[in-house]
Amino acid sequence: MKLTAADRVLDLTMKQREAVARKVFSYEAVKDAITKAAGQGAGHVRLAQDLHASLRQTTAARQLVAALKSPP
Repeated sequence: MKLTAADRVLDLTMKQREAVARKVFSYEAVKDAITKAAGQGAGHVRLAQDLHASLRQTTAARQLVAALKSPP
């Protein structure tokens, strides 16, 4: 099946979002951010990213949420 230009752009977009999400939602990076914030008395953490796009539907985001919800 031949991909359209729109399909190729969407594929490229999703690949880039996944790459950014893997960095932003790295379990170790998030754990460090949570620990640092807790040490400063903060009750929450906001993860920053440079890409102006939602990463909520990425595989990395879903994996992080699952890891954070699972018992230690």
